[in-house]
Amino acid sequence: MKKTENHVNGRGISEVFLCDLIPTSLLDGHDRCEKMGQRLVGAAASLPENAFIGLRFTYGADGETVLHAFASESAGVCAEDYPWLFEGCAEIKAAPAEQPLTELFPERTELYMLLPSQEYDGKNPFGSENLPFHDLAAALKESGAILNLNFFSNLGASVIIALKAEMRMKLKASLALALPGVRAVKVGAEEANARLCGELSAESAAGCLSGLALMRMSDLRFKALKEQEKRLGLPGKDDPSFDPDDDLDYWAYGLDEVLNDAEADKPQTPLAKLGLGIRCFNSLMRAGYLSVEAVLAANRDELRKVRNLGRVCYEELIKKLDEWKAKEKARLQMTSPTHTLAELIGLGEVKRQVRMIEAYARMKRDMENKGMNSASLVLNMQFIGNPGTAKTTVARIIAGIFHEAGLLKSPVPVEVGRSKLVGQYVGETARNVSAVFEEADGRLLFIDEAYSLVDDRRGLYGDEAINTIVQEMENRRDRTIVIFAGYPAEMEGFIENNPGLRSRVPFTISFKDYSAEELLAICELEAKRRSFAVAESAKERLLSICAKAAASPTAGNGRFCRNLVESAMLRYAETHYGADAEDTADGAEESGEFELEAAHFETPELLLEGRKSDKNKIGFAS
Repeated sequence: MKKTENHVNGRGISEVFLCDLIPTSLLDGHDRCEKMGQRLVGAAASLPENAFIGLRFTYGADGETVLHAFASESAGVCAEDYPWLFEGCAEIKAAPAEQPLTELFPERTELYMLLPSQEYDGKNPFGSENLPFHDLAAALKESGAILNLNFFSNLGASVIIALKAEMRMKLKASLALALPGVRAVKVGAEEANARLCGELSAESAAGCLSGLALMRMSDLRFKALKEQEKRLGLPGKDDPSFDPDDDLDYWAYGLDEVLNDAEADKPQTPLAKLGLGIRCFNSLMRAGYLSVEAVLAANRDELRKVRNLGRVCYEELIKKLDEWKAKEKARLQMTSPTHTLAELIGLGEVKRQVRMIEAYARMKRDMENKGMNSASLVLNMQFIGNPGTAKTTVARIIAGIFHEAGLLKSPVPVEVGRSKLVGQYVGETARNVSAVFEEADGRLLFIDEAYSLVDDRRGLYGDEAINTIVQEMENRRDRTIVIFAGYPAEMEGFIENNPGLRSRVPFTISFKDYSAEELLAICELEAKRRSFAVAESAKERLLSICAKAAASPTAGNGRFCRNLVESAMLRYAETHYGADAEDTADGAEESGEFELEAAHFETPELLLEGRKSDKNKIGFAS
């Protein structure tokens, strides 16, 4: 094993390693951490006299936990031993050379040694019912502490905490709760060196390590779940599914187990969400049914055999499950992408075309599953339409529809524009495009304002981007669906720019401009989303404004409606809540309604005149 020049308080140490803790749940992480502690105690027992294995907890500038592992030169511990010591809990890698570990007790710090109190019975205080290490970990982080654990050959151990200032009461109390029977005693550097192998048992030090490691592993898992929820666009606070922000459910009832590829998009729902009585809930938890999904997956005979469940609790459970399944079915119907598409105002031809493509995709997939001859399934499209005609919205919905049909592995599309694809120097563009396609592998890739990739003259970076896109589309034609979007005339030039694009984009969907009546309906919907209503007396004026907007290729869209409603809300607020308002109580506050009147809607001044000629096509591209 490679030796370093490091010396820890006069003792030479072997190469230092970083331990990247593995994210895991509180439930299965407990056993892993206990086994890790047992392995450390066993390894220490086999060390030569005066040899030790050392571990250090520190906190980086970003507040993240850093765990270093090392051993004395006389310990005979080699690099291959560390993966076994931390198996299932941490991944091991060599520490950066620019961050040497040269001393355990920096001179500028206050040192505290953990020593057994008179009541200490020598047993490991870390147990399944003792989980205050979360508070201890937080207190150590707040104090910027350095915590050193050393395991020695005589089965003794030392735990020394280095602080920049006197130990605060919060940290003292957290230590007392996490390690009952152990007290923190302030010592000097010389005393710390002299008592490096303290009176504390190796089991207690291992318990301290296990508890802190478990809390950090669970925190990492918590963070990963939140990132996953954001990435997948999972339902929000009104959905009955698992909510990682609910600390009670998270800590008390566990979270979904380590995700595998098949279950990556299916977060588990804590059993508490089912609303069972205490006896029924406890019986199921003790039987290992930790989530609603686990109970739903069990058959009736298995549930009848749950210990202490009883007939009354069983009937209660079946009733709750039936109610859950009914609510879930209704929720899925209301939140399905197909339902969302149907609820969009207007876009009749777009909806028809999407339904046709979806049916075509399902047919092709069914033919392939039956082993019938079928051409390669290519569903790339171009969306053409004026600004604000819901091109991006429909692309996101299509991603969900194709995910439900089993054509994509994720319902969340990858959305990019020219800035994400085109680089600033030769070779960068191709790498950017390849990286985007790698991220979008098995998903829908939405390239907005695709025509912006076409440069004023040939041979520039835009052409490099388009050529690479064509190649990537061919390489991933069975896994990735690409949608190009943009204005009608510009998109025609884009498709003609590269002969390979036309043959690889078989579908063209045209997004027609909204009619005046459709714009009025969108305005009413936008108002409703903001807890406002449009007064009947205001609809004639609003329809007149929408008719003017419908005559403009840039104003007749959803964005115009949103801006129009928000401007009306500002005038409403000025009328009822401004400094000159006579009395707000006679309006909305008494009736409980907020209603926009005709006077709140003003005709926008900047309405472009004329309309672009409509040369858009719907259907298969020629």
